[in-house]
Amino acid sequence: MGKFPIAVKKPVLLQVHSTHVPSIWNQTPKVREIENILRFVGATKKIPLYLIPDVIRTFHSMHLKTKLTATHGAKIEKIEPGRWHFIPHGKEEHVSFEVSGEIPKSAKEGDIVLVKVTAHHPKTETRAARSTEFLEVIYIRS
Repeated sequence: MGKFPIAVKKPVLLQVHSTHVPSIWNQTPKVREIENILRFVGATKKIPLYLIPDVIRTFHSMHLKTKLTATHGAKIEKIEPGRWHFIPHGKEEHVSFEVSGEIPKSAKEGDIVLVKVTAHHPKTETRAARSTEFLEVIYIRS
């Protein structure tokens, strides 16, 4: 997360959500619909279609036994599954955390796991509340 520009008095809420993209994702009705529209208008896709929010919503969550660990300059407290409080020690210190988990045995070669980490920064005296998202794409291979 780098160096916080101001002292943070309230914890940053971290949420982790994992989505299972099956190996046959490109055969789903939503993806076929979007591909037909793109083909009709002559557009070239710049990203994999499984990253489009309307497509992501058609896939199921995947339980990864997610764990967050503060690696420098902060502490982390688990609130409930998928939610943690991240509490930086001070504004001058670089802060970081690590996300780990376990891919279920049911995952097959060709599947994809999207791990989205959202940091909800609280409102401060000089800044409005805001959120930052990070997306990790994990490709399952044999």
